[in-house]
Amino acid sequence: MLLEVRFMMAFPGMLLGTEEEYMAGEGTYAENGKIYANITGEVSIGTDKKIVISSNNRLKTVRPGTVVYGRIEEIFEPVALVKLEPIYDETGRQVFSSYFVTLHVSNIKMGYVNSVKEEVRIGDILKARVEDMKKDFIHISIKDSDLGVIKAFCSECRGELLSMGSSLQCGNCGKMERRKLAAV
Repeated sequence: MLLEVRFMMAFPGMLLGTEEEYMAGEGTYAENGKIYANITGEVSIGTDKKIVISSNNRLKTVRPGTVVYGRIEEIFEPVALVKLEPIYDETGRQVFSSYFVTLHVSNIKMGYVNSVKEEVRIGDILKARVEDMKKDFIHISIKDSDLGVIKAFCSECRGELLSMGSSLQCGNCGKMERRKLAAV
């Protein structure tokens, strides 16, 4: 790509052009026909009319394949609403804040799952993988054996559930429950 134009600096949310004139490239996104900066960095527009932002100080971002941790906040069959934990870099700086994502019943485990509530419950802590990212939604999956519930709570008394072989038992009230657990 030969360089056509180089600007000094762009900042997230800065309007860079329209899709009628240009194409959104790395570090940008298109919304309602307009192209905006997604990261802070230097803007380049190539002869192919693609706007690209390059940055030496690029933050880690969540993308498909990223392993994340979160808590089930609500269940609306056939999805669970999960609040992700913030992600920090090696220096302790927060690079991704808390965010709500969806876990669809088809992304819980291999095979048929009748109901989200059969495998996860409100309050459960999950280890998940980002499956897909759409404009306003991040979809996660716990299908793999190393993904799933890592800490569960009783649906009756909210006590911590303890592993009893293939099932879980509440340490407070003794109720037996099951979850799609992450392999340890």
